Amino acid sequence: MNWKQIKLVMTDLDDTLLNDQKECSTINAQAIKKLKEKGIKFGIATGRGAHLIPRFLKQWGIEGYVDYIIGSNGAEVYDVQTDKMECFHFLSVDTILRIEEEYRQFPMAICLYNQHELWTNKSIYEYESRLEAHKLTARYIDFKKDVQKPYPKILGILPETLLEEILRYSKEHPDPHYRVFSSGKTLLEFVHPDLSKSYGIAYLCKKLNIDMQQVLAFGDASNDIEMLRDCCGVAMNNASDEVKSYAQYIAEDANASGFGNFILKHIVE
Repeated sequence: MNWKQIKLVMTDLDDTLLNDQKECSTINAQAIKKLKEKGIKFGIATGRGAHLIPRFLKQWGIEGYVDYIIGSNGAEVYDVQTDKMECFHFLSVDTILRIEEEYRQFPMAICLYNQHELWTNKSIYEYESRLEAHKLTARYIDFKKDVQKPYPKILGILPETLLEEILRYSKEHPDPHYRVFSSGKTLLEFVHPDLSKSYGIAYLCKKLNIDMQQVLAFGDASNDIEMLRDCCGVAMNNASDEVKSYAQYIAEDANASGFGNFILKHIVE
């Protein structure tokens, strides 16, 4: 691999750039700063809403070093430097209401990110500590009454024991207006069928006039598969075997600063 061809580095957040304590290690932060020194663009690709990320950058020690944020699994591309947001393929109101109605049969909370609130149709008290970490507050809503506009995605919060059952149900009952995948042991995401993190990266590549193979992408979960496959993909050692099978390289665990160590060894040595 000719590492000198890399022009953009994109990374997932949880269990990739961030460790189990939701911290960006000193090594990871140093690696990102060295990317800037070498003139290599850096961005974050996450399932979280793009608007939720900037307020964490100082806490993570990388404020001023992030060029792009791809949010909501590719539905949002935010240029941090120009403060410009581009949005793609939101779920329609009809699709959102249909999903909420169909999946209400399961003990799963159907949720929407609305600014700094997480709207939900069921109690998510067991998820409150994670909401606090993300600086979000929960609000119970009536979907038919309160959902009045398209949203980039639906988040499903469920017991870990039900994940495979609901994924199996979604495969047996496909819908052309959305796709379903897991982004964690207790999380499902419903997005437009054309969306992925890779979709957002492809948009950036066109804007920057670079090829997808000039992008180094780091990830660990099923919603990272497309970008690991389409870019020069690096899976974390803590990823599943399936996710690793789509990557060209394997980095150390997120808890061992695998992202930063890989960058320091191969890109900014």
